[in-house]
Amino acid sequence: MSHLDPYVAREVLTLPAMQQDGWCLKRYAIVAEGRALSQAVVEAASAEALHRLPPPGTLEDSDGNHGVGFQIIHFAETAVISPVFY
Repeated sequence: MSHLDPYVAREVLTLPAMQQDGWCLKRYAIVAEGRALSQAVVEAASAEALHRLPPPGTLEDSDGNHGVGFQIIHFAETAVISPVFY
């Protein structure tokens, strides 16, 4: 007996990179079957990411975050999650 649905590949989209407030983020969207990409949600997730990120470093910083990272905006079956890695 299994309560889990079988794996189904999801569409992965490359979104335009975002350069703002000293940060450069590559962005990707993952869209589950039956879901649609929402530009309003993409913009809200990106704004929230910028709000939560620490001050950007520079590429010359040996111990900093270098001001670069990537964001995944996942339109899952029941929610949208958006981790940011830097």
